[in-house]
Amino acid sequence: MIQLSPSDSSKYYFKIYNVLNDSIQEARLVAKNQFTMIRYEVEKNKADNLSLQKDNAEKEFNIVRQRIWTFCVSLLCVTVIVGGTLWYKRRKERMQFEAQNRIKANQLTISRKIHDVVANGLYRVMTEIENREDIDREGILDRLEMMYEKSRDISYETGITPDAEPDCQKQIAELLKSFVTENRKVIIAGNNAEQWEGVTAHIKHEVHHVLQELMVNMRKHSQATDVVIRFDWSPGLLRIFYSDNGVGMPESQVKGNGLTSTGNRISNLDGKITFVNNAGKGLKVEVSIPIF
Repeated sequence: MIQLSPSDSSKYYFKIYNVLNDSIQEARLVAKNQFTMIRYEVEKNKADNLSLQKDNAEKEFNIVRQRIWTFCVSLLCVTVIVGGTLWYKRRKERMQFEAQNRIKANQLTISRKIHDVVANGLYRVMTEIENREDIDREGILDRLEMMYEKSRDISYETGITPDAEPDCQKQIAELLKSFVTENRKVIIAGNNAEQWEGVTAHIKHEVHHVLQELMVNMRKHSQATDVVIRFDWSPGLLRIFYSDNGVGMPESQVKGNGLTSTGNRISNLDGKITFVNNAGKGLKVEVSIPIF
C-alpha cells in the first residue's frame, strides 16, 4: 500500500506500518522474554531438584553411616560385656581353683610335717624305749620336748626350722643306731663328718627325714635282721645305698604315703630314688642327690 498509494497517502501508511512493526517486535520480544523466563525457571527447578536429590542422598548416607556406627558400637558393647562376663567367671573359677590347690598343698605340707616330725619321731622314741635297757631319760625327754615345740609350730602354721645341730654325722648315726636291737644289726659306712661339712642345712634336713622314713618302714614291715646304709661321696653328688635282708616290700607299700613323701623330698632336691624289691629276699634302695 505504501508503494502503490500516492505520496500524500504513503506517509500515513508508513506510520501505520511502523506502529504495526513496533507492535510485532514488541510482541516478539515479550514472547522471547517469556520463553527465556520459562526456560530459566525450568533450569532453576532442575538445579533445585538436583541439589535436593544431592541433599537427600547425603542425608540417607549419613543415616546409613549413623546406623552402621550405632550397630558397630552396640556390637562392641555387647562383645565387651559378654567377654568381660566370661573373663570374670573364668578368673573367679581360676582363683577358686588356685585357692583350693593352695589349701590342698597346705594340707599336704602340714600332713607331711606331722608325719615326719610327730609320727616318725614318736616311733623312733618308742623303738628306743622298747629295745634299750639303759634308757637315756634326759635324751628322750629332750626329743619329746623338741617334737612338742615343732608340733606347736605346725599348729600355728609357722615354718619349722631344720635342726641346728652342726654335727650331722653324729645326728644321722644316732638316728640309725636307734633302730638297733638284739635281733637286728645296722651297719653304717661312709658317714664321714668331713663330707657333711660341704652340704647345705636344707639337704641335711631332708636326708635325715628320708633315712628316718626308710628305717621306720623297715621296722614296721621288713622283719629284717641286717640293715646296711652306705654313703658314697662323689664330686657334686651324694649317693645313699640302703639294703636289708627282710621280707621285701609289697607294691602297695612302695606307693604308700610315707614313701611317696620320701620320693617327693628327693624330687624337690633334683635327686632320684630307686627301689629294687625282691619279695622274700629283702629290699634295696638307691638315692642320689646333687650337692653343688
